[in-house]
Amino acid sequence: MDISHQLISRYSKSMDYAPIKCLGIDVDVHVKGFDKEGHVIHPGAKVYPRLVHDLSLSFNKVSVLDSSLTTILGSYPTMYAAAKWAKIRQIEVRRYIGTKYLVPTSEGKFYFDTDDATLESIYKKAPNNSKPVDVLDLNTGVLTPYSSVTKASQALSIHHEFITKHMVKKTTFISLDNLRKYKFIVK
Repeated sequence: MDISHQLISRYSKSMDYAPIKCLGIDVDVHVKGFDKEGHVIHPGAKVYPRLVHDLSLSFNKVSVLDSSLTTILGSYPTMYAAAKWAKIRQIEVRRYIGTKYLVPTSEGKFYFDTDDATLESIYKKAPNNSKPVDVLDLNTGVLTPYSSVTKASQALSIHHEFITKHMVKKTTFISLDNLRKYKFIVK
């Protein structure tokens, strides 16, 4: 069954029933030593207000602003370039660009912003869609389809980055104990 530990943990502490989708039923979860109280609170993404300042930002550039919102420290052609300058991951720039959130970096804390038109196009871009992947078990010769790299990663207990690396390079994954050998094929 595909039941996450988070689901069990959340519902073991609440009076709510846990929905088990694969079985199509709701289950009352009890864990020895825990008292049930209240209802399940599912965490959501924190939303930060729009960044407001009087600076003139370059069109189609990502700007790094100081913490007082008085100086543009640099303008970069892409979020990746701004992230590289700040020595952080691009996802951190994408997540907080245009918001009133000081992004901590090894260089200090900064705001990331861009002009309104560019910001609108960034928000409209959909995240990468899942790519179906076939996994060929070279020991058994069985080809198993998965709806995404994440699903294959979970089923095989292999980190998704290893799967992606071997898929892109078209190489064979061999486990450290040499017992598992897989070929990952993009559909």
